[in-house]
Amino acid sequence: MNWNTLAIGVSVGVTIGAGGAALLAGDTREAVAEGVAKLTRDAKLLAPLYAGPLVDAFLEGADDVPEPEEVTVYLDREKREWINAADASALDDEARDALEERTFTADQHFEYRYGSPLAWTRALDFAEDHMGAESFKGMRVCDFGYGNIGHLEISATLGAQVTGVDVDALLPHLYKEAHEGPVELGGGNLLCVNGRWPNDTEIVERVRTRGPFHLFTSKNTLKKGYVNPDRPRDPDIGIDLEMSGEEFLRHVWDSLEPGGVFVVYNISPAQRPEPEPIIPWADGRFPWAREVAEQIGFEVIAFDEDDTEFARTQGEALGWREMGMDLETDTFAMATVLRRPAD
Repeated sequence: MNWNTLAIGVSVGVTIGAGGAALLAGDTREAVAEGVAKLTRDAKLLAPLYAGPLVDAFLEGADDVPEPEEVTVYLDREKREWINAADASALDDEARDALEERTFTADQHFEYRYGSPLAWTRALDFAEDHMGAESFKGMRVCDFGYGNIGHLEISATLGAQVTGVDVDALLPHLYKEAHEGPVELGGGNLLCVNGRWPNDTEIVERVRTRGPFHLFTSKNTLKKGYVNPDRPRDPDIGIDLEMSGEEFLRHVWDSLEPGGVFVVYNISPAQRPEPEPIIPWADGRFPWAREVAEQIGFEVIAFDEDDTEFARTQGEALGWREMGMDLETDTFAMATVLRRPAD
């Protein structure tokens, strides 16, 4: 899988309607909140938007995530490589002086580049009614293109066996223990895998041993504009899975427990009009036709369901308007939910 991208999840926005405006009327958004305190505060702001035991437990679980420490890594811009502190210190003076030092804070542990991990709550919400689970205990969860680790940490803390898959070369440095794991968190555990699933046989095997999964998610990664665009796009911004949609979905099917659910949730900005080149991350539709999933055997629960109104409500609650997002005209969302029928 050749992932040519500067920003999988670049759009990570979701928003608020009238209910969200009322929710925020009493919000005292402390500027000093950071790390787990900010995660917990934002989870409390989202709670009135949701109902369901899994989602409620997920949002309440934000407070139990361990407080992350600052992490310092080094960027070799010429080679486009990230280097950890130990390897950087072993270089000679000239090579070390050429590196750019980057320190990532507790906030960046949760939100660097990909936005709030709590945006994943909506993907969980779409799945909840179709999994037959009321608790994270014993649940096996995989997130493809996870980006930030916060939602994985919450799920593991609540008792799930959680696996995150991504190709971003920075993530093994930010989340070192999880990549060397699995790391025990609360009643569950978490393993992050860096590599090309489902192309790399070693990666496929590592993920396989963590399943079969009750829930397999992908947020802001499996977008039609990245994977299977209708119009030409910049070849340097996209995802080449190096296989057909049928082959990829077959891998997802094989990874799921009978009765398991696959959710693709995408938040996107407005698309450019023809004949201008497309913005790849602005086409958040499911990458392949409904019939491809049905031919494999998936039960299609939702397909490219418009979730824009809710996404705007959620984004308002998370403060994305204050971050410069145009929630009324430049924030859209779609959800696809597939289920592998129970045997």
